Amino acid sequence: MLIVYYSKTGKVKNFVDKLAERGFVCKCILEHDVVNEDFVLITPTYGYGDIPNAVENFLEKNSSYLKAVASSGNMIWGLHLFARSGDKISQKYNVPLLHKFQNHGFDSDVDIIAERVLRLGELDST
Repeated sequence: MLIVYYSKTGKVKNFVDKLAERGFVCKCILEHDVVNEDFVLITPTYGYGDIPNAVENFLEKNSSYLKAVASSGNMIWGLHLFARSGDKISQKYNVPLLHKFQNHGFDSDVDIIAERVLRLGELDST
């Protein structure tokens, strides 16, 4: 399954690069503003749990192909705001929230998302 992402500071890109090393096809929404296939979105969280504007704009055009979301954040904001963009997107578009991870994530976070994306792809093919 395709993974699309947004990264302003490079933290999410760093995370997604680890998924690409495992064979996942990953595209940045700044370079691909229209997607015509099922995808998982990986997004950062801004401010007080906000979805980045670029992600909102992308989803306005492409939400029909959105299958799941994962989000990064910073625990400094507390659990109620940590990676909250994923919660908001999950609720708004009625898709599963696969995982939340701190900043650029750890190898264990990459393992979790890789396994869940693969499982999601298997469910879609049955």
